[in-house]
Amino acid sequence: MVQTQDVNVQDSIPKKIDENDVDVQDSIPKKFDKIVVVADFGGMGTKAIASANKKDKNIILPIFMGSEIANVSRSSIEILEKETFSNYGEPEHRAWCGVKDAHYKVIGSLAEKFSGFTLLKPPKYELAIFKTLALLWVIKEKWNLPSKFAIYFGLLIPPGEYNDRFELEKLLKQACQSFNTPSGEMSVTLEDFDCKPESAGITLYLKNNPKYRFNQQNFSVVMLGYRNASLITFKRGQPINKYSSDLGMNFMIEKFRNFTCKKNPVSELLPIIVAANSDLENANTYLNKLIDTTFINNTVSQLQRLKDGLHLSRAEYFEALKNWLLEFIPFDNNIIVFCGGTAEFLRSEIHYFNGTRNNEMLIFDGIKPPNRIDKYSLKERIYDLYCYYLYYLPT
Repeated sequence: MVQTQDVNVQDSIPKKIDENDVDVQDSIPKKFDKIVVVADFGGMGTKAIASANKKDKNIILPIFMGSEIANVSRSSIEILEKETFSNYGEPEHRAWCGVKDAHYKVIGSLAEKFSGFTLLKPPKYELAIFKTLALLWVIKEKWNLPSKFAIYFGLLIPPGEYNDRFELEKLLKQACQSFNTPSGEMSVTLEDFDCKPESAGITLYLKNNPKYRFNQQNFSVVMLGYRNASLITFKRGQPINKYSSDLGMNFMIEKFRNFTCKKNPVSELLPIIVAANSDLENANTYLNKLIDTTFINNTVSQLQRLKDGLHLSRAEYFEALKNWLLEFIPFDNNIIVFCGGTAEFLRSEIHYFNGTRNNEMLIFDGIKPPNRIDKYSLKERIYDLYCYYLYYLPT
């Protein structure tokens, strides 16, 4: 659990973007003003929006990559490059990068080939270096860019890691100067690096939308993601404190895992948990996928254990989250804003906060990205990044 201060969010009003002036395509004109990239390296995957300006057009490329990562040797990379189908498929599914011929990492779904998995223990900013390099290579391939180009880069990181943003900027600029990729050596110049704590995009939206009266009230903005739960408190528009914890969705998954027999990976457990909770009438159908027996009597027993485990793990998760939030939300707070994919999952439970200590509670859905930008149907998981993109774009 981390507490720090000095949350820096800008006050600029976003430029309105007409959907008729937005193209989503996989090729880009050779002449363009600049490339803007915003990213969020979440526990369930890298979410990014790349934008290239061409006169009055914004050409947009949404990207989603798996969160898996694996350390590999140079010899493993050489073997991979010789494989017949190594250059087939979309770039986001075959990304790797190396720095100074010493550190090589495979990113996304390709990492599964090397027994890679989602790393939740290391700070996100430590993994952000290689995930950024892989992301830049994917953009290069998608838009057929040269090996050298420049970008304006915005990044969302957990509030508890926000104090590391200057070190992150230094390391990123060094790594981007020269790195290896499946297409050869690349060099990318960061014309600008902007780093904000997660939920900053939504906070900026609230701050600049008069109906919320953000500067006249006290707000607590809660971001519930897969790995982290974070809280930033504001008093009449001014940031006061920020907190991070490990109470993301993974907290519940690890508790539920104790009720399963096969110790299934998260990639299997998460969709089953979400589906079983959202469709209670057919919950048995989803949970049956986790049963590891052919004996009828034992099947009934295992199914009941899974149903009990699903209920208990969800209840224990919300209880832990509730206690943590009540510890840090100020007593003079007026409005609690919940955002993130896990907030939607816990929608029924978090209504507990509506009226608690005279607070008003809302689950953020003030702005939704157009379907052409939310290409991967991420919905509430991309709201924060999309809001951040709208504010960073005019820079």
